[in-house]
Amino acid sequence: MAGLGNKNLEIASLVQSLRDYNPRSKIKAAYTLGTLGEAAVNPLIAALGDEDVSVRWNAAFALRNIGRAAVEPLIHCLEKGNPSVRAPACWALGMIGDIRAVPHLIQALQDESESVRRAATEALRKVRNRGSNPSKAAIPPLES
Repeated sequence: MAGLGNKNLEIASLVQSLRDYNPRSKIKAAYTLGTLGEAAVNPLIAALGDEDVSVRWNAAFALRNIGRAAVEPLIHCLEKGNPSVRAPACWALGMIGDIRAVPHLIQALQDESESVRRAATEALRKVRNRGSNPSKAAIPPLES
């Protein structure tokens, strides 16, 4: 139990660092949160909305490291977030490669934002190129 308490304290400290004014502190916190697993998903999802683009993309990278536990919150970002949140969410979903994201990534191909459409296209390519992924048939032909 002491390990869990220490992990929660570490997460709380890192969440505080995500609120720092210094982007480098926020980037370091996002990276470290990505090593702490499922308990770090919600603070990292919040960091996708940071004003600094480097913080947003580092949060996406950290969510990719967490993997499947981040899929549903990332899908929610595609549905509710602004373009600066949706593009990194698409990227992270593509890197995770979970088939639950495919219909949402397909829908993102019609997004109003060009950066989101590009990120969705690349994400779908990554999902399609994974070994024996059963979602391949559901992915439409993608333009270059």
